[in-house]
Amino acid sequence: MEKRRFLRFDLPGRADLVFGNSSQEHLTARTQNFSRDGISFEAEADSIPDDETVHMDIAPAWDTSKKVSLDGHVAWRRMEGNRCHFGILIQGMDAAEKSDLLDQSYSFWQTVLHAR
Repeated sequence: MEKRRFLRFDLPGRADLVFGNSSQEHLTARTQNFSRDGISFEAEADSIPDDETVHMDIAPAWDTSKKVSLDGHVAWRRMEGNRCHFGILIQGMDAAEKSDLLDQSYSFWQTVLHAR
């Protein structure tokens, strides 16, 4: 049974993440997909803290000079060897930046879909 509430779009790019209020653990991850309420990543990591708050700056592949900042918390994680796939539930993001990122992700998705 599908648990997703919103359509997800591929979001190629890179993100710098800072976990927690006290540990300030840093991680660089590859963005995978984006929806209205969440974003998923893949990173080379031993583990990702459960239900931890996180701040991130995302550089989408279509404009790596642009940085989009948002806050959230770890909603899920799955380890595959030394790779960690994890999802962040968005808790704070500028509305205009979210709209722009969704628009750009949708445009990218259409381009890829029509190229097939």
